[in-house]
Amino acid sequence: MQTAYEHVKAFFHAFDYGAFFGDSPGERVTVIPAAMEHVLQQREGKKRYMEAVTRLSKAFALVMPEAPALAIRDEVAFFQTVRSSFAKHTSVDGKTREEMDGAIKQLTSFYDL
Repeated sequence: MQTAYEHVKAFFHAFDYGAFFGDSPGERVTVIPAAMEHVLQQREGKKRYMEAVTRLSKAFALVMPEAPALAIRDEVAFFQTVRSSFAKHTSVDGKTREEMDGAIKQLTSFYDL
């Protein structure tokens, strides 16, 4: 888990995401897009980040409630929040939302026959 954590944390080298842990919801909301942009500026950033956070999440779940996991749970929550924002707001495997909607319509139209 520690290795996976350090790998994900390295994505945010020279990026301060401390505002995410503040009391103000406004601060939390502004740090997420900035964090996403920071990851996107890296070589294959989104793809590598998504995979790394998935590995970290699995390892974290296995070790939770141990002390090392409890010590990093807030940061893991931040990493997972950024990952879910990528999943919600960006295309999947290069497909646009319109392409995905078109594919879904094609599949559902088959059942309308």
